[in-house]
Amino acid sequence: MMRVFVKTTFVILFSVTALFWIEGCKRKPDTAVLGQYFARCARFESTEDRFFVVDPNTSRAVPLDQLPRFLFRSADGQHTAQQLMDLYAEKSGKPFPPEVGLQVASTLNQFVAKKLIRLSPTPVALPYYLATPISEQDAEKAKEEMEKDGFGKQKL
Repeated sequence: MMRVFVKTTFVILFSVTALFWIEGCKRKPDTAVLGQYFARCARFESTEDRFFVVDPNTSRAVPLDQLPRFLFRSADGQHTAQQLMDLYAEKSGKPFPPEVGLQVASTLNQFVAKKLIRLSPTPVALPYYLATPISEQDAEKAKEEMEKDGFGKQKL
């Protein structure tokens, strides 16, 4: 009797877990981010042959692939992702592919979760130390402004 109960419980738990996993894979990303202004919350470095973000949670350099890199560089606080997609469609004469729009939304949601960008209903001005690559900044000025803003000291 106990064996049957354990087997039945295991089968039910396995089925429920599999169902949640499958449904999670089918879930579309939250596309509400596309209409929000997005601004960097992390410093970055960009050279001819490399691009990485300094993760504010760990201070590690994180390389980004092509789409995440484009989105992170575009996170100037002055545009929404939807505006960028509309601009692409206008310039190319083709509608923005919906599947790429979902990838954009998914990437932005991941950035928000990792605190690499923040969203705003209105445009946002970036501070000096987030506006340009680290190598193009005056180190002393960047340090002073980060200290003044408490950047890097906040609990993320």
